[in-house]
Amino acid sequence: MQFNSIHFLLFFIIVFAVYWALPRRFQNCWLVLSSLFFYGYWDWRFLILLLISTGVDFVSGLGIARGHARNSKFTARGFLWLSLVVNLGFLFAFKYFGLFQSLLNSHDSSVRFSATAFIIPVGISFYTFTALGYVFDVYRKSIQPTKSYMDFILFVSFFPHLVAGPIERAAHLLPQIEGNRTLNRDRTLDAVCIFIWGLFLKSVVADNLQPFVVGYFEHPEKAGTIRELLSVYAGMFHVYGDFAGYSYMAIGVAGLLGFSLPENFKQPFFSKSPQEFWSRWHITLVNWFRSYLFFPSAGIFVKLMSTRGAAVAALFLTMVTFSVWHGPAVTFLIWGVTQAFVFLLYHGLHTWAKRTGKRAWPRWIQAVIWINVLGMTSEVYRWRAVGDFAIHRDNLFRGFQNEGLELALTLLCFAGPVMIIEAFHVCAKEETFFKRHPWMVRACLASLLYLIVLVCGVPASWSFIYFYF
Repeated sequence: MQFNSIHFLLFFIIVFAVYWALPRRFQNCWLVLSSLFFYGYWDWRFLILLLISTGVDFVSGLGIARGHARNSKFTARGFLWLSLVVNLGFLFAFKYFGLFQSLLNSHDSSVRFSATAFIIPVGISFYTFTALGYVFDVYRKSIQPTKSYMDFILFVSFFPHLVAGPIERAAHLLPQIEGNRTLNRDRTLDAVCIFIWGLFLKSVVADNLQPFVVGYFEHPEKAGTIRELLSVYAGMFHVYGDFAGYSYMAIGVAGLLGFSLPENFKQPFFSKSPQEFWSRWHITLVNWFRSYLFFPSAGIFVKLMSTRGAAVAALFLTMVTFSVWHGPAVTFLIWGVTQAFVFLLYHGLHTWAKRTGKRAWPRWIQAVIWINVLGMTSEVYRWRAVGDFAIHRDNLFRGFQNEGLELALTLLCFAGPVMIIEAFHVCAKEETFFKRHPWMVRACLASLLYLIVLVCGVPASWSFIYFYF
C-alpha cells in the first residue's frame, strides 16, 4: 500500500476520521490496529516477524532497566545481546540468504538448495533500527523504558515511518505517543503541503526519470559523454525524488494525525562538502549510524591507536557497514569505501586550506564541484557488476555525440524546478516548506503543485526504492 495509491487514500480517510472521533484513551489502540493492517497488507506473514521483534525488544528494554536497577551488568548485557542477536539475526537472514545460497551452490556441486529465496519483508531495516535504537538508549540510560507494550509497538510500527523512515528515536516519539495530540488549521495545512511536496518529488520527478535511469544502467554500452553525464545526474535526482518524496509524505501523514516526525532531507544538493552532504541526506539514518556505530567504535579504536587513527578506522568501519547494509554486492562495498576516501580527501583539503590561510571559494562554486564529485563517485552502486567500470569510463571519454536530447529535456523539466524551489528555500533559511507564507497562499501553492502532479505524474507509479532495504 503505497502513499501515492488510491488504496492508501481510502485507508487513510478511514483512519483519520475514526482516529479524531475517538477519545484519547482509544486513539493509540486504533493506530496500532491501523499500522498492523497497513503492514499486513503487503504480506500478512510479515506481521509475525514484526510482532516477534517488538516483543523481544520490549522485554529487553524492561530487562536492561531491571539489570541497571540491581547493578547487574550481566543481566543488562544479556538482554542487550538478546535484542541484538534476534534483530540482526532476522535482518541478515532475510537480506543475505540469497547470497549464502549462491555461494553454497557454487562451491558444493553435490548439494543444491532450492532456487526460491526468502522474500525480504518490507521495511525490515527501518523498524529494526528503530527498535534497536530504543534498546541502545535504555542500555545507555538515556531514556527509561516504557511499561506499555501498546505504546512501544506503536512507536515501532507507526505506519507513516514504518517501512522507509524517517527512523525515529524513542526520546522524540514516545512522549508524543504518551501525550495528547491536537490538530488545528495551520498544522493541517502544513501537513498537507509537505505531503503534496513529497508526492510531487515521487510521482513527477522520480517516476518520470526512472525509465531513463534504469534503461541506461541496464544497457550502458556505446553511449557517449552526454548520455553518461546526464544519466548520472538523472540517477541522483531519481533517488532523491523517490526517497525524499517518501519521507516528506510520511511527515505529512504523521502531521495529520497530530505527530511530528524529524526532517530527513534538507536540500542536500546545495551542500559544499561530503561532511555537509551527510548532515543533509537521509539525516535520521546517518545519525543512527553515527550514534550507535561510529562513536562507539571510535571509542574502542582510540584505545589501540591515536585519536586521528581511531576516527579514520571508525569512519571506514561505518561506511563499509553502511554500504553492506544496502545489499550484498561488491559495487555497494566499492561505493562505501570510495565515499570514505572522498570524506578524508575533503577533510584534508579543508585542514590544509585553514593552515595555510587560503581563502575559500564561493559557496555556489563549492556546491557545483561537490555535486559533480558526488555523481561521479556514486554511480558505481548502479553498475550491474564491477566490470561495468570499463564501459562507463569509455562512455565518459567517447566524445559529445548527438544524443540524450530527450533525457536532457526530461531532466530540465523535472529536476530543474526542484533545484529552483530548494534554492529559494536555502536563501530564505526556512525550516519548513511554505512556512512563512499566509495560509491562503500556502493553500493556493499546494493546489497548484497537486495539479502538476495530476497532469505530469506517472499514473502507474513505481515502488519506492527503499521498501526492500
